[in-house]
Amino acid sequence: MSIIFRIILVLSISISGAQSASAHGGGLDGQGGHNCRTGSCAGTYHCHQALGGVCAPKSESKTSILCKKGEVTKTISGVKPKCPTGFKLKK
Repeated sequence: MSIIFRIILVLSISISGAQSASAHGGGLDGQGGHNCRTGSCAGTYHCHQALGGVCAPKSESKTSILCKKGEVTKTISGVKPKCPTGFKLKK
């Protein structure tokens, strides 16, 4: 076999065996990840920079609502606050 034929053979095998990798857009948040919207991780939180080997979970912000029952008013705080039974959301 000639040297040129061997070079072409090696290059064609190398190119055909290569796998392509695709990057995705999107910035990283304070925990080193982001919400994945496309691809195999769609709908999940995707970690890039693990903190101590584990990606920190994305923290959800707490909100407060006012609930009223007669003359009694309560402040309820949480990620998804709900008024207790018998109380109505004060608008």
